[in-house]
Amino acid sequence: CSSDLNFKENFHPINDFSASYTIVIEDTKKTLIIEVNGSNLKCYYGDKKDAEVSAKTSDEVMNNIVEGRMTFQRAFMTGKLTAKGNFKTLRTIDQLFEFKTL
Repeated sequence: CSSDLNFKENFHPINDFSASYTIVIEDTKKTLIIEVNGSNLKCYYGDKKDAEVSAKTSDEVMNNIVEGRMTFQRAFMTGKLTAKGNFKTLRTIDQLFEFKTL
């Protein structure tokens, strides 16, 4: 992950949990890939066709999430983030990453 997104610093692994997420950041035209397998975390920009959750949001909303001002769940519930795929897995992302307000 890019260091400004703070994913590694705020990663809280869940035993025996694995998932993959793609988050399209629409204004930058970048796709953030997050792969979790137990305590292993891989984050990178690229393409992944078989992610369990595919989401879209804006750069501003993504910054609000990683700065602790909004959760993924709240962004989804307010329509600021759209997602498709496994919604149980989507809800788990807020447990995997607990961002603190900067």
